[in-house]
Amino acid sequence: MMGNRHIRAIFAARLPLLFILSLGYSLLLPPFEGPDEPAHFLRAYGIAEGEWVLRDHPAEVVSLIMHSFERFRGQESAHMLSLMDSDLEKYGEHIPNLAYNSSLYSPVPYLPYALVIKIIGLLGKSDGVLYASLYLCRIVSILVFLALYALALSLAPKMNLPFFWIMATPMALAQIGMLSTDYVLYGTSLVLLAGEPSLGRNPLQAVGYIASVFILFVTKITYLPLAMIPLVHTGMQVRTRRSDKAMWIVVIGILVGILGAASWNIYAAHIGIFKRSLEIAERILGVHLTIDPVVQFHFILHHPLDFLGVILHSLATHGGLLFHQFVGILGWLDLPIPTAALWLWLIGAFIVSFISDVADDPSWRSKLFMGTVWIAGAVATFIALCASAYIVWMPIGSALINLQGRYLHPIVAAFLVGIALLRPFEVKDSLARRAGRILPFLAIMINLLAIYNVVARYGLWWLGK
Repeated sequence: MMGNRHIRAIFAARLPLLFILSLGYSLLLPPFEGPDEPAHFLRAYGIAEGEWVLRDHPAEVVSLIMHSFERFRGQESAHMLSLMDSDLEKYGEHIPNLAYNSSLYSPVPYLPYALVIKIIGLLGKSDGVLYASLYLCRIVSILVFLALYALALSLAPKMNLPFFWIMATPMALAQIGMLSTDYVLYGTSLVLLAGEPSLGRNPLQAVGYIASVFILFVTKITYLPLAMIPLVHTGMQVRTRRSDKAMWIVVIGILVGILGAASWNIYAAHIGIFKRSLEIAERILGVHLTIDPVVQFHFILHHPLDFLGVILHSLATHGGLLFHQFVGILGWLDLPIPTAALWLWLIGAFIVSFISDVADDPSWRSKLFMGTVWIAGAVATFIALCASAYIVWMPIGSALINLQGRYLHPIVAAFLVGIALLRPFEVKDSLARRAGRILPFLAIMINLLAIYNVVARYGLWWLGK
């Protein structure tokens, strides 16, 4: 439908929009208010200090986080505040590891942050320098994501509408604008999905693709099932030198990523990172956690239908909240997005599915097959994500799985593309263009509603309001 020139023009207009909105969240959200942002900052700071496996934290960094919690969270984090205050008094300059969740992650997604922290750290270790490090890391997060997003669109320009709509949600933009691992998770997953038969036409794109897939799997191997989409997409093409090259690039990227993820996880298991992380979690929460990944894995392996029942029960119980978190901003910190924004997002998702022309082969049989593959990849990845959360963090025999909406954006992106492929009719170019112009305005309206809630909760905190 839409020509490449029109797609490039749309992309050029939407890239600044994503930058401005994500930067807005970076500036409006107080320090360490993003999901797990304190733990991610501690992990990045540790790498900057040479701790590739996190052991402890400088007292001044823990003190900074504690003061931020006192200002913005108060009684919500009373237990954590008490623990940090006790540790600062008891241990002096080096505080035992408090970042139990980020300690499990490979150092790879933290390397850009560690570099920023290392450079800014040359100015000293005052509160001002540490805050500057945090906010520069947030900006680096945005810039790296946008570079990955641009790479994905250069590989698969027809995916511009589904990819834009997913990344324009307030939760995705807020996570991109925070210090976390989600900036690479979102960006590299889009690159993975953008595997096209034309992938081999540019050596830099090939290198970028392989590196992106490696980083994705080293960061979150649970998104491996998404790889079936580019594998099938490149594999089903008429065999030419270019399509064969694209197929090899996709295969090499997946194999390198699996090897990297396996190496880190074997090393982490060897030195007991998970066991130590569990001990830290128990210390922070003040309760004994009956968690055993081996037992949970055997349950899933031997009782797959029962595990499917756990997933369905979790969706029936918390599905609405999960969707709210998926669209909304910091839903897990009780900062929900207005219900009107959820409806606007659904309208935008319908428009995307209605007008997107994402098929290489216009035949109905080909679109039916590939649409099924995209949706199957999304469903398989969701099940893998549920299994990972159940194995690693849920108590033995739990009837529920604790998921967060921010984990689902790559999955929903694949699902939207699948729905667009399965659409049984074509849409006129003129209608598609008019409908496509609505999306940026809907995205702005949804994010303004979310930003209003942020300001209502925190005020213009840097002005003391």
